[in-house]
Amino acid sequence: MRTEAGVPLTRLDTVALREQLLGVDGVKDVALARGWPDGLVVRLTAREPVAAVPDGERFALVDDEGVRVGTLDAAPEGMPVVDVPLGEDAAPALRSALHVLAGLPDDLLGEVRKVAADTQDDVRVALRSGVEIRWGDDSRMPLKVRVVQSLRGAAPDARVLDVSSPELPVTR
Repeated sequence: MRTEAGVPLTRLDTVALREQLLGVDGVKDVALARGWPDGLVVRLTAREPVAAVPDGERFALVDDEGVRVGTLDAAPEGMPVVDVPLGEDAAPALRSALHVLAGLPDDLLGEVRKVAADTQDDVRVALRSGVEIRWGDDSRMPLKVRVVQSLRGAAPDARVLDVSSPELPVTR
């Protein structure tokens, strides 16, 4: 990383500085502004891990966009595990799984043990109670969440809630 020490504020290339800072691991966004007469205001937005993805014997921590922000030996307690291979071929499935997670209300998100997706149209969520929710794709999440909440009240003994077609949900 190059230093800009001693460069007059008017000559600082803020676009290049922003690009340089965006290249730092864990940085999601950067806002730069000159702070007259002799300063630079820098606002960084950090990438926050939302899921752990198995990566060999370790776990990759990914943010809501599927960007790796770290690697650990074990998934952090309370963080959902998303069982989708890492890599470009599986990127649509990972994005879909992360979008499903992002669409869950806090109470349901807190129950998630694991998320799996073979394709972007086959997202499945395993709850800590042993119930599996089959979301299908990540579309129409608000409707699908309402259907899941209704089904959980109407069929509390169901082990599978399939809302891939929310107008025709299935329980087993």
